[in-house]
Amino acid sequence: MALLRSIMHRSRSPRLVHLAKVTGAGWLSMFAAVSASHAARVEAGRQQPAPVAQKEPESLLNIRADSQEKDKNLYHLRGHVEVTYQDTKLTADEATYDTVTGDITARGQVIYTDPDAHLEAEEAQYNVLTRKGTYLKVRGYFRASVRPRPRMLVTENPFYLQARKVEQLDRDTYLVHDGRVSSCECESKGWSVATSQARVKVDDKVVARGDVFRLVRVPLFYFPVFVSSISRTPRQTGFLLPHIGNSSQKGLIVGGGFFWAINPSADLLLGVENYSIRGLSRSGRFRARPSSTSEIRVDYYGVNDRGSGPLRQLRAPGDSLRAVGQAKDLGHGFRGVVDVDYITPLAFRQTFSDNFTQAVTSELHQTGFLTKSFDAYSLNFYASRYQNFLCAAPVSGTSTTPGSQNCPAAAGATGNSIAIRQTPSVSFSGTDQQVGRAPLYFSFDASAAGMGRTEPSFRTPALSERLDFLPTLTLRSRPLWGFRLTPSTGLRLTR
Repeated sequence: MALLRSIMHRSRSPRLVHLAKVTGAGWLSMFAAVSASHAARVEAGRQQPAPVAQKEPESLLNIRADSQEKDKNLYHLRGHVEVTYQDTKLTADEATYDTVTGDITARGQVIYTDPDAHLEAEEAQYNVLTRKGTYLKVRGYFRASVRPRPRMLVTENPFYLQARKVEQLDRDTYLVHDGRVSSCECESKGWSVATSQARVKVDDKVVARGDVFRLVRVPLFYFPVFVSSISRTPRQTGFLLPHIGNSSQKGLIVGGGFFWAINPSADLLLGVENYSIRGLSRSGRFRARPSSTSEIRVDYYGVNDRGSGPLRQLRAPGDSLRAVGQAKDLGHGFRGVVDVDYITPLAFRQTFSDNFTQAVTSELHQTGFLTKSFDAYSLNFYASRYQNFLCAAPVSGTSTTPGSQNCPAAAGATGNSIAIRQTPSVSFSGTDQQVGRAPLYFSFDASAAGMGRTEPSFRTPALSERLDFLPTLTLRSRPLWGFRLTPSTGLRLTR
């Protein structure tokens, strides 16, 4: 273009000027054609994806040994052999490696490790391409994958095994022949299961057949089929291992339970124990997290007490319930909380509670409420029950637990506790708001509730209504010498 401008500037001939214009148009046409051709090539390159690079397994495999010999596609390795493939490592005294099939045959102090397993064997055959292998005379353990979750208890303990033969079916699945599996590194201090065959799924479960359950190496039970969770967050539905104990108060304790993983957010645990001295007990625990901002837990425990002592005159049968839950968002701006502590009678708690502070507490509280705050107002729905035991009530007309005293006998008295009920209840309140432009602020509290009270010598109707309204005016005066006088006046109306 610079050349064309120069020619046009030097020549005054109309013919030359016309030639220059034609030449300029040709240059523009050629430039447009080249640009269109380049754009077409770019678009064609976008429409046809680039070929996928092929993996080269051999390039990812490293071999170390004191001596190496290669016979065609076969490596012979001797002395401190170490074969590393991706995140898997195998060490041995000697080994052979086939570069075509990917097979490794190792002998002498074989150690196989990957992020999930650690196996020590006398001989091993492993394929780096299929991740399958066979190990003879094996000892080792499996690790659990890390999946952190809030408010969830996890275990760091690996899962141990020893066996005549172990087959690795894939990266996470193993088949154990004639071995023992346990969650305890030292078998003499914990439990183990001797099995003819077991299928181990890392970070999931163990399914074993023909099993003998041992505790501190003592055989206790035989199971045709045994399933145990080895997950880092073990939540598998099934029966729990039986447990045995002893107590000076309860006698020989034998119990078991069932765990139900209802869904990822809820589970249920049911248990039963037999006390040789006192009788049969039952227990239950329900847990749920319906959302990230809500949770609830309910614990139940009860005993059919046969009594203790020479004539079994000391009896304290009963039940207890403990429920705690909260929900920060129930919809429409409401938040809810529930807290329930219930027992019957007090002698039951004094006898069977494992917590000293709880055993000597005679007061019970059961509360629940829904609340919503908006602008300068608050709306609340509330229910509560307060109970205070005066003493541990006798059972079957005799004394109760050692050290407890009988309730005083009063004419016409029933029960052995004071109970105050406030249910149902609703309240509505407003915080201070200025009245016009005046230095006056108005607030109020209004409530409606059903009340009731019961004690040994006095009883109200089951439900007595109560209405309460309290308006309040507050004066905010101007400061005087750095001080401010804020008087308030109110009128409470109660029915």
